[in-house]
Amino acid sequence: MGCLLSNHSVKQAADSHRRVDWAHGSRGDAHVGPWDRLWSPAVAVDLLATRLYRYGSRRTLFVTGELDVATAPALEGAVDGALDGQDGELCLDLSGLKFMDSSGAQAVIHAHHKAVSLGTRLVILSPAPVVRRVLELLGLDGVMDIKDGAPPPRRSA
Repeated sequence: MGCLLSNHSVKQAADSHRRVDWAHGSRGDAHVGPWDRLWSPAVAVDLLATRLYRYGSRRTLFVTGELDVATAPALEGAVDGALDGQDGELCLDLSGLKFMDSSGAQAVIHAHHKAVSLGTRLVILSPAPVVRRVLELLGLDGVMDIKDGAPPPRRSA
């Protein structure tokens, strides 16, 4: 039986991502750059939402809103939390995205690399036409498993 779990908030994911980046010296108060003015947790909370659904070893992360330079760190944090060192399958349902730019695509690439490193199968589900177009322009449709519609139900043995 599946259950809906409340994923940690986008703000917490974004804050934790920012702390990690700061620890590596690429962001934070000690290294203020022009990119810091573009990104803030408040903006991320308003523009992107994630919801995690778990069913056995299959996890689906529903992503809604806009995926861009301001919200990409929040998605990366949510994906890292959804993977949490587990194998199996992670589906990113992108049907609720209204916009994605190259920074958003980079966050999806991050999800792919992270999943592969953990032996997890990553499936991109139902990308909106504008999102699919970005994935296709970057050639990611040839590298990633992209499916339209809901994932097929698994048969019990």
